[in-house]
Formats: sequence, structure tokens, C-alpha cells
Amino acid sequence: MKSQTSEILLAGVLLSSLQAEPPKLNIISPLAIEKGVTQKILIRGLNLPANTQIHFGENEHKILRCFHSRKSTPPPNRLNKLVTGDTQFTLELTVPPSFEGSSLPLFLVTPEGKTKTASIQILPHLQWEKNNDGSFEKAIPIKPGTPVHGTIHKNQDVDTYKISAQAGQILVAQIQANTIASALDSFLYLYDDQFHILASNDDHGQKRDSKITFQIPKNGDYFLSVLDAHDYGDPVLHPYLLTTELQNPPAPKVSFDFPGGNVNVLNNDPVNKVLRFRPIKHKNRGWDCWWYFKVEGLSKGQTWQFQLEGSGFTTPRQAAFSTDNQIWQQTAPGKKEKNLITYALKVPANTLWLAWGPPFHLDHANQLVDEVAAAKVGAKKFTLCTSKDGHKVPALRWTPEGGKDLPAIWIQARQHAWESGSSWVCRVLHNGWHPVTWMPHG
Repeated sequence: MKSQTSEILLAGVLLSSLQAEPPKLNIISPLAIEKGVTQKILIRGLNLPANTQIHFGENEHKILRCFHSRKSTPPPNRLNKLVTGDTQFTLELTVPPSFEGSSLPLFLVTPEGKTKTASIQILPHLQWEKNNDGSFEKAIPIKPGTPVHGTIHKNQDVDTYKISAQAGQILVAQIQANTIASALDSFLYLYDDQFHILASNDDHGQKRDSKITFQIPKNGDYFLSVLDAHDYGDPVLHPYLLTTELQNPPAPKVSFDFPGGNVNVLNNDPVNKVLRFRPIKHKNRGWDCWWYFKVEGLSKGQTWQFQLEGSGFTTPRQAAFSTDNQIWQQTAPGKKEKNLITYALKVPANTLWLAWGPPFHLDHANQLVDEVAAAKVGAKKFTLCTSKDGHKVPALRWTPEGGKDLPAIWIQARQHAWESGSSWVCRVLHNGWHPVTWMPHG
């Protein structure tokens, strides 16, 4: 009885070892096809017997296919068959122009089960990599938005592409290979026109495909190089899809929802770094000369052109700017052309305030009047009037000692409402420099 039990157990072990392994889908080459074009497709996998079925999901009735061959092909270049597979199918596939969708699911079925589902990319236009020797001199020009299908054909092979971009644009370059069905473990490099490395990426996130996101520093040509991280290559096993996109950077945020704020933004161009504006016109409020606003989302060190539309008193020779809304400086003299003056400024911070002059608004006036009244110099605070918006206008009154008429010096600032700098001069006459400080440019 004991002997029979042992024999049964041994037979069970032998039977389980002889059972076929489930199928595996490893490689699809190419990874993408164009609509309306008949394309030869190579499919590689493991444990794929002669009765293996190739399926394309719910879209099978919408495509044309012609099966050619199945053969056993051991992996080259000392690659592991668990990565490359050891059986290869060849077929022709045609996706009609009317096909809806951007991908075509593909999976294999054997008596032992079903493989994972991979997706062949279906594209209206596709650029195919040809005669790419990897050199910068013969780099293949590509256009953003047009996917490129390439292959690392042999060991230590490199493919190099050239793309033109403008300063400020954000380049997004991405490799799809291993995440679809390729043995390529990609490595992606970005170079400038002097062939200096600007960015590189091996694995993006938790995946073995590469991705670079980089803001272009200046107008010109840039180069992308694709290779295998382990220097392997094969014309069937190492296909890839390169997609590129040039995005415009987000426009900086302009606001003026604070005391004294006023601006009408006419153009906010983050690519060319131009902000064009003018004051808002207020009916029955006098000349539209004063402007004062905040800009957020700039990049420190970039040079922006702040273009002001207007004439006469609206366009001061130099604009006022601040990085904290407290300490103010002047730009270099603006360049004037007809009714437009341009202030060029190398941005000193990511947030900036700009104004006709260093703002002196109601809070500053109240603070000054309160300080003078508290200094016991014979001055008393009173309300001179109320503005159209309901704001009380503070003022000071001096009463001569003993009721005698004494000589006095009258100093007046701001003949016009927007001449804020003169108010700061009077502020200085009271008790010297204040935390809100005017700093001349240079």
C-alpha cells in the first residue's frame, strides 16, 4: 500500500511537470501602423504552439489580415527568451482609413490560456526612422506632433533626431517601447546645438520607457538621441515609438485686486515673453494715466518686455517695479515708438509688481497723518472730504500758538493724482526713510 501511494505521488509530479506553460506575448514589431497602409507585423512570444490564435478584440471585423508563417527563432545577442520569446509569427495587417480609435488590442490564445493584451498604436500619420547613423550631422529632422517609429537595429546603435523650438516652449519627448511590447530598455538624451547634454532619462516613473520634459532656453535646433540602456539592439526585438510635443508655457497671472491696482492686459505672451497693457479708462475720473499691477508665475532671470500703450503722462520714462511691494526700483529707460513704450527687464523674482511710480495709497496717507498728529507738533487730524467711492480723505490742520500769524512754508505734492513719487518725498520730510523705500535703478 505504501509503495502504491509513492508511485501515485511520483506520477502526479511527472504529470504536472509535463503540463504546458501558459502562453506569453513578448514582442510586436512595429509598434504602430498607419491607417490605410498594409503593414507587415512580427509577433514573438513563448509557449506558442502551431494552433495559436491571434485576436484583435472587438475590432477584428474592421481590419484585414493575412497570416504568413510561424517559426521557432531563439533569441539573439545572448538575450533571455523570457524577454524576447522563442516563437515568431508573421502576418500582414491593414487598418482602413475609416477605423475609429487610436489603438488596436492584440492578444494570443492557446489551449493553455490567453496572453496579456498589448495595443498596436493606430495613427493617421507616422514618420519612419531610416538611415539613422546616430550622428548629429545627419540627424533626422522631426516635427512635433508627428510620431516617429524607430528601431535600435544592433548592439551599441544610437538614433538621433533634430527638432526646432522657441525659447520658453516646453519640450515633452517620450519613448513607448517596453510598455507596449518591445525588448528595448530605452535611454533618451536631449542636446543643444553645441551638443551639450541638457537632459536625460532612463526609466520614467516605475516603467522602463523614457520621458523628458524640458523648457527650451533659446530659439534654435535641439537633438534627441535614443539608445538601449544595456547597448543591445535587434531589428525585430527593439522597436520604439518616439512622440514629441512643444507646449507653450503657462502665461503668468496678472492681478490688480488691491488698493490702487489698475491695468488692462492686452497681450500676455509667455513664449516671446511680452506683456502688453494700458490703464483702465474710468469714466468721469480724469486722465487714464495711473497703472499698478502684480505679475505671478514669472521665471527669475528671464528678460521680459513690458509694453505700455499710451502717450503723454501715461508713459513715464522709467517704470517702477518691486519684488515685495515694499522696496521699489526703476527699470532702465523705456524704448518709445509712437504710442508704445517698452520697458525691458531681467526679472529678479518669480513675482513682480509694476507701477507708474512707487504707489502711495490711502493706507499710506492715513499712516502718515496719524504719525504727524501723534508727534505733538501742533497738528490735528481731520477729514478733508469724501471721495466718490466713499473713502475719507485724511488731512492735517495746524493752529498757530497764541493765535498769532506766523510765517510758514507750504510744501505740496501730487499736482496730479498719479504723481505718487512726490508723496514719498513729503513722507521723507517727516521722519526720514520708511520701510516702503524708493531705490533708484542702478
